[in-house]
Amino acid sequence: PDSPTCAKPAAEASARILESEKGNRMWRGTELFREGQTIIRVQIVLSGQLREFIDQRKEDSGLLHMTGPGDIVAISDVVAEPRHTCSAVATVLTHLITLRIDEFNKLVASLPGLQLAIIDRLTEIRANAIREISEIKTMSAPQRLAGYLIRSTEFANGRTFVKLPFSRRLLADQLGMAEETLSRLFTKFARHGVYGNADFIVISDLHSLTRIYNGDEIPGI
Repeated sequence: PDSPTCAKPAAEASARILESEKGNRMWRGTELFREGQTIIRVQIVLSGQLREFIDQRKEDSGLLHMTGPGDIVAISDVVAEPRHTCSAVATVLTHLITLRIDEFNKLVASLPGLQLAIIDRLTEIRANAIREISEIKTMSAPQRLAGYLIRSTEFANGRTFVKLPFSRRLLADQLGMAEETLSRLFTKFARHGVYGNADFIVISDLHSLTRIYNGDEIPGI
């Protein structure tokens, strides 16, 4: 598959994956695996999205990150752990390729390019985790939200916008704040050119958003 994790592997690599694949279709809310289960299969997302989280008693707590097309699910566990250190559940209709762990290990061992792509992905995940922890410790709630929106910005048809990949409850969890705090911030941000609905945010004043992220004093924030 055309995958950011696999870094567009050569035709031979793609053929090997597809020859040994077992296709999976998961409906929204379907659990892929639970924290603590032995890793016997590796899943690559073709389409859709999964949520990886730690606390299996409450699915909306302990969010690690969202896994999307081209990603290896729980890649950090797959390369280093005998058991899953998190749980995963589909947030929308999701299609996967599933490989046995021994098939995956043989594939990685035979493809140096894939090894490097996995290392790059693990480095990216680590860097993102360090940044998120640093921001939670050193930045205010408005700065954390502004930073997330700036990093997620897209441009099309003369508009600047953000498509939220998950619920605002999960976004609040990722940003280290209460859902009520996040709602109040969106209300305040609306006065400064940030508005939208549950999953689509339009940014009409990116400059003001950047000032919020930089910690500048903004009236009403």
